[in-house]
Amino acid sequence: GVVVGRMASDDEAEMEAMRRLRAQLPMAFGDERGEEKKGSTGVQRKKEEKKNIRVGPPRPTVGPSTEGVEEESPESSQDTKQLGLPISSETSLVGHRKIVSAVAVDRAGARVATGGRDCQVLLYDFGGMNNNMTPFRHLQPCGAHPVRFLEYEPHGDTLLVISGAPTAALLARDGTELGQTARGDMYVRDLKNTRGHIMALTEGHWHPSDKNTFVTSSEDGTLRLWDPELLQKQKMVIKPTLVRPGRVGASTCCFHPNGRLVAAGLTDGSIQVWDVGAKTGQSAAVGLVAPPKEQMVSKQDWKYVLQPKRVVRGAHQERETISCVRITPDGNQIVSRCTDQTLKVWDIRNPGKPLADFSGLPATYEQTELCFSPDGQYILTCTSADESSAGSLVFFNRQTMQLVKTLRMPGHAVRVQWHPQLNQIFVGCGSKDEGSTQILYDNNLSVRGALLAVNRKARKVADAYVEERPVIYTPHALPLFREEPPLKRRKDKESVSMPQQPTDTSTVKDPRSMPQGKLLTQYLLKQRGMVKQTDPSEDPRNVLLARQEEIDRSEPTYTKAYSKTQPNPVFAGSSDEDD
Repeated sequence: GVVVGRMASDDEAEMEAMRRLRAQLPMAFGDERGEEKKGSTGVQRKKEEKKNIRVGPPRPTVGPSTEGVEEESPESSQDTKQLGLPISSETSLVGHRKIVSAVAVDRAGARVATGGRDCQVLLYDFGGMNNNMTPFRHLQPCGAHPVRFLEYEPHGDTLLVISGAPTAALLARDGTELGQTARGDMYVRDLKNTRGHIMALTEGHWHPSDKNTFVTSSEDGTLRLWDPELLQKQKMVIKPTLVRPGRVGASTCCFHPNGRLVAAGLTDGSIQVWDVGAKTGQSAAVGLVAPPKEQMVSKQDWKYVLQPKRVVRGAHQERETISCVRITPDGNQIVSRCTDQTLKVWDIRNPGKPLADFSGLPATYEQTELCFSPDGQYILTCTSADESSAGSLVFFNRQTMQLVKTLRMPGHAVRVQWHPQLNQIFVGCGSKDEGSTQILYDNNLSVRGALLAVNRKARKVADAYVEERPVIYTPHALPLFREEPPLKRRKDKESVSMPQQPTDTSTVKDPRSMPQGKLLTQYLLKQRGMVKQTDPSEDPRNVLLARQEEIDRSEPTYTKAYSKTQPNPVFAGSSDEDD
């Protein structure tokens, strides 16, 4: 019992000593949990720092004048993050010589197509593009007509091209033209009886769910539905109802998200909506129209719609152009943009009075567009530059109907698209001298798209091969035309040692022991005496004259047959003709 008591007392003393020692050291010393916690905090801090790294340059302040413009403060940047807008960084696609009036991005966000007033369509590929942001293909599918609208098929890669021509063009993914729509007969008065548009197109859209249908609007006052597989045969003709007789153009159009309704803005200031999914009739006016062409002789198998489902009279000023009409993703509201510097929101079920009316938004171009955020929370629209302000991109909140954000753009802003997959905003802008497409993105909110190309540097171009002018040496030319070799060549020639004179090989019996440069044939001929040694310094003329007497005494070799009949040679004498 005594031994056990001593061991217990020793343990207690040792524990007390350990407590005193720990009291003098830091709290986390020797604590495994503290070490793990400290390590995890460091790893988490590194992950946060890596997450906050900015990809690409920050968004610069642009515009004709920067006086009175304050830089973005940390508070405004925090507000932007709270709003969820991908506008912290910016880059631009270049290549147009005039303003960009059309922008389209395919469904996957891999390719971008832009069109401008320079009548060109440029194709960009984020996967193969570097930070120069240059296109890989230039196209001019519509001749000398400016490009007004572009849109990729929602379920494929077919590109719809709308220009100032009365026909729409379809392009494949690589830019190959697939065909053009039919052109109507301009001499037919009732346009529902002709097979195509007769005036310039204004806009066009693909059906949201049917890949075999797209709609086009034209200045001739009609909207037409087409099948991409049968471009020479329209599916339906839509004619608006007018207050008074005449012709009113359709400046813009769009599909309802369910695809059953088509809305259009007219030049008389009205907005009309048609139901294209309802029953439609066949044209019965074939016999009333004179058949000047083959299309009037054949039976008309297309449908037509005359009575609209919704009409908003006086939505905008009569002599102004409604540049854009869009239906919200939920299908309950219509938003219209007009060159009278206004943007209005309407209830599609009761469009008698606008729900909101925003003014003071300059719109110089008839293609000034609006769009919605992927979640439908924000309304985006472009503004043109004027004497008092620069072109800009404006954000409105659909719930509060309040202005949220305004961003300056270079020159006039015309087209805007917010891609839902990339979460990036594409803005077509520019001036009469140049055009560009600005891409707004955020390092944390956006994916792929511009992020793939903004940090990819261009490869260094190898120096072009230049063929030097060949030098021709003429050592035996006359002194007048002789060209002296370069100084370096002369020095190299002098530095080379002269070759040794070949030794006499007449006494050499073994051919293998002959000096280099001598042939076996030459050696055999010299051994048999068939080749005599000659002195290079002797004059050949003197050698021949010295042997003349020996030749005269010897028997002739070639004239031996004439030695008896003609012992003395007879040479031809000179004549006057030879002289």
